[in-house]
Amino acid sequence: MTDAEKLILEKLDSLSKDIQETKKEASLAREEASLAREEASLAREEASLAREEASLAKKEASLAREEASLAKKEASLAREEASLANQKADQANERIDQVKEMILQTQLLIENEVSRKINIIGDGHDFLKMRLDEALRLEKTRERMELEIVDLRMEVKKIKSHLNIA
Repeated sequence: MTDAEKLILEKLDSLSKDIQETKKEASLAREEASLAREEASLAREEASLAREEASLAKKEASLAREEASLAKKEASLAREEASLANQKADQANERIDQVKEMILQTQLLIENEVSRKINIIGDGHDFLKMRLDEALRLEKTRERMELEIVDLRMEVKKIKSHLNIA
């Protein structure tokens, strides 16, 4: 195996490792996005529960002034929780956008860099095959010439022996 072939194989191995690492990172990003979606769903449910509690607090407020003030406080807390839930949902959407951007960058890397390098390696392989074919053709020609030289030497010996020169 030539040095060029070894280099090509090493490059292919490193590219394969890079692709595997990229796939792992994309998988982790997908998992994080899924967790973020679940958190957003839980936050929405909590906000819904908070709204229900605020509604009950308003009904109780009509029964007593003291209970009304407590219900107002609970309603304001529920609004804060809803605001926090909205913030969490916004953060989850930002994470999803980041993951999409990372996936797009990974796809572009694969399309632009890896595909181009594979094409370069393929071209090098074709070049090596052409060189090998050329070398084999020259070897056949050399062998034919050596056989002709042996034949000519044998004929010269016959002529010399026939003429009694040697």
